[in-house]
Amino acid sequence: MFGIDRTPNTCNNETVLTGADAELALVDALEAAGMTALLLDPSGDTAADIEVRTPNGQTLLIEAKYRTLVSSDPLPRQLDKYQHQLARIQTRLDKHVVGVLVAHRITDDARAMLQSAGWGWLDFRGRLHLPAPGLHD
Repeated sequence: MFGIDRTPNTCNNETVLTGADAELALVDALEAAGMTALLLDPSGDTAADIEVRTPNGQTLLIEAKYRTLVSSDPLPRQLDKYQHQLARIQTRLDKHVVGVLVAHRITDDARAMLQSAGWGWLDFRGRLHLPAPGLHD
């Protein structure tokens, strides 16, 4: 008899999330920070993942990316790829889209690189940075 093992993937005793799980975690973090966040339909007319309404009434579109660990060594290559994807989405929508990287762990130097590149982040230690006018860390 054959079976399928449905044991979740793990890495260093942490469950490895899917991109959809990471998007849900980001929505939860944004709402906990006082914003309204809505997952967008991937089959809809937008390629962005999340629409956010800030406390000051501003509406933002977010493209979320997920990694287990973000460190400074591979980050420049990853950001280059992500920036091209983000540019295509912005061109298609004719709107600004904020990139946010969701990860279990983001090193200090990687956070500095993300910030200088204009990207936001959420790590699973509770650190959320959303680079948008009128918002503070």
